[in-house]
Order: sequence, then C-alpha cells, then structure tokens
Amino acid sequence: KRAYRKVSLLMHPDKAPAEHRGQAEARYKLIQTAFDALSDPFAKLKYDSQIEFDQDIPDDRELARIALTDSDAVQQRNAIPSDLEHDSDYEENVKLFNATGLDHLIHCDEAKFYALFAPYFAAWSRYARGKGIPLLGDEKSSTAHVKKFYASWRKFKSWRLFLHEDDIKDNVMDPSSADNNREKKWMMKENEVLQAPYKKDESVTVQTMVEAAYIRDPRVCRMLKQEKVDFLRDLKDKKDRRRRRQFEREEKERA
Repeated sequence: KRAYRKVSLLMHPDKAPAEHRGQAEARYKLIQTAFDALSDPFAKLKYDSQIEFDQDIPDDRELARIALTDSDAVQQRNAIPSDLEHDSDYEENVKLFNATGLDHLIHCDEAKFYALFAPYFAAWSRYARGKGIPLLGDEKSSTAHVKKFYASWRKFKSWRLFLHEDDIKDNVMDPSSADNNREKKWMMKENEVLQAPYKKDESVTVQTMVEAAYIRDPRVCRMLKQEKVDFLRDLKDKKDRRRRRQFEREEKERA
C-alpha cells in the first residue's frame, strides 16, 4: 500500500502537462488496475500463477550423467563391516531386515547429485503452501533434516491456480462477484473441479522428482545402510550374549 500511494502521487494525471494528460490518465488506470489485482487474494493468486515457470524435472539423460559407473566405488558404498558379514547367521539376518527402497537405490556421484537436484527443488518450492518447506541441503545435512525434507515433499501441496488455461478460462467463476458466502463457496468448488486435472499433473510431476531424488540421494544410502548395520549388529550382539551365558552355565556345571 505504501508503494502504491507513493507511485499514485508521483504519477497522478494532475501533475502531467496538459499535452500529455491523456497518456498520464491511461498510465494511472493501469497502476490502479495493478493495485486492485494485488490487493485481492484471488486475483493475486491468478496473477502469480501465470508468471512464466519452467516445470521441468531432471530427465533421464541428466540422471544418467550423475550415476556412479565405478563398480569399486559402488561396492565400497555397499560394504558391511567384516565381522557382521562373516557371521554365521549373516544371510538369514539380512533376510529379516526390511528397509523400503534399500534394494532399489541408485548410487550417484555426491557432488553431481546436489548440483542437479538442488536448483529444481528450489524452483518448485515457490509453489509450496505455507512457509518453510525444506530445501535439499548437502552432504553436511543431518539425518533429521533429510527425513524431514522427504516427508515434507511427499506431502507437497501447491497454491498455484490453473484457471488461466485456455481450455477452462472461459468457464472460470469470480468468487468476488458472489452475492453471499454460500455462492462464493460454490464458485470456488466449481473452479477446483475445472483445474483438478492440472493439479493432478502437477502433483505427479513433483512426486516423480521427489522419488527420483530419494533413490539417488547419497545421504539416504548412508542412512539406510546404517540402519541395516545397526539391525545386524543388534542381532549379532544378542547372539553373542546368549552364547556367553550358555558358556558360563556350562563352565559352572563342569566346576
């Protein structure tokens, strides 16, 4: 409002020379129209939704370029501590471990992963409802941040409207013209129905990006691997304690 008042005083037609009064009045009407649009929440959403935006997400070629091709590096990332791997129950214990996605991870160059995905998530974050949706982060991000990041993006909801699309714009209703709240709610519901296919496509696009990042995120790889190691370590420790107690009982019996 302060900016509008300042510009309004500065550009008022009365301050223009007589020979330019017509141009000044036309320009002043544009200023008023812009202010009216930005002052009305619905009109502002429509305006902001029409700002040009690249809706791309990483394509197959980009994803292929960040994948690790060094088999030794991949093997090193998958390596389990030798004492666990050589445990007699290792194969059976591995079958007991259940971590969604662990077997479907795609190992990537860490620096290239952040360089590829960070700009995409930053760009899409502009449409997140509310404030504070986390960004990708980097190799220094905590496990808590990584978990919060994927939990938040898997629930991503966009505020963007698609009422300007050519095939539906002629049927869009203006809630500000409603005679009462009941009619306003009905208009808004009808608008939601019109743009539902676009909202669905947007959601599918974002979730495709989220899952593509998740299965390639080196931090997720480390996190799931650590969960696997902790699980196997816990089973091995329990077995060692059972054996130790059994050995102590047998020693007492022999004594």
